[in-house]
Amino acid sequence: MNKLKNTLKKWNSIFCSGMTCKSNIGRDIVVLFLLILVAAVFLYSTVYTPMQAERKPAVQAGISGGPESVVPQKETSAPIMSEDNISKEVENIINTIDSSNWKKTNNQFWGFSVKYPGGWLSPKSQRKPAGSKWEARYQFRKKDAGGNPFLGFDVAVYDVPKTKELRNTEEYPVPKNDKPDANSQCQNIEGHAIEIDDFPAEEIYIPLGDDCYNAALFFSIVKDRYIYNIVPVLEAGAERGTDPRLAVNDNFPDYYAAASTLVLIDIVRPKPAPPKPKITAPKPVSYKVVGGRLVCAKKNDKPRKSRQNKGKHLDMECCLDPDEYPNPWCTY
Repeated sequence: MNKLKNTLKKWNSIFCSGMTCKSNIGRDIVVLFLLILVAAVFLYSTVYTPMQAERKPAVQAGISGGPESVVPQKETSAPIMSEDNISKEVENIINTIDSSNWKKTNNQFWGFSVKYPGGWLSPKSQRKPAGSKWEARYQFRKKDAGGNPFLGFDVAVYDVPKTKELRNTEEYPVPKNDKPDANSQCQNIEGHAIEIDDFPAEEIYIPLGDDCYNAALFFSIVKDRYIYNIVPVLEAGAERGTDPRLAVNDNFPDYYAAASTLVLIDIVRPKPAPPKPKITAPKPVSYKVVGGRLVCAKKNDKPRKSRQNKGKHLDMECCLDPDEYPNPWCTY
């Protein structure tokens, strides 16, 4: 402070205009202090504060400035698209696929038909494990995935009287909490069931980051007593952090083409063989078995009337005589 007074005295000795005269030196010190304070506040607000604001997101993202800092990977979500745009996107993808060599399978027992690439394996019926909700499941698989995370697709068939509705199928998206019905917005997937032009089936699409359900993508169609779901199949351990629509678009466009060919046909099942009538007649006492059938045991049987029994009676030797009724146990 003394140094500052001495400086002001020197200035005052050189020129004194009333501003730095000795009589005003106290006032001048206060004014100078206020000017320094204002300058400090100005620098803080214009330089330091913006720098802190720029650093804050980086710190929150895990960047500390050191060489060992790690930036956590974020899940890749699809941009929000309207139903019309998604429909157009699917149609554009299908138009790029050459399906001229595709094979067609008609499953008359379960009533559906679908096409799949000609180089794939023949469809295989999956054995139903205990606890499964579906009645039948058919696997359509590539011969060689070639590093592609998608192995092919499945067609799952559900019995409506047992399953009741789509939300009870195994492909239906899993809720993110234990009681989705507690939230009225999570009671159904309205808005996620998309009608694709010229598709018999309806697309069920839940984007990554949905508030109610985990991400999902499959097509579904209902007719009479069955629900048919056609779903893409990822290899075990494949990365699932990407939005399913983006993953299919980039890695498995054939799935859309296959789903577009899923149609329902008339169910034709073989009629069950009529039950064999129950035999109430007594079993013959003499016979031999040939090929599982009861026949006459005599090498050279000569049919003649019985000497013991008078009148018509039942054959008991599988060797039919003129006065005997055929025994239903025997083959003549």
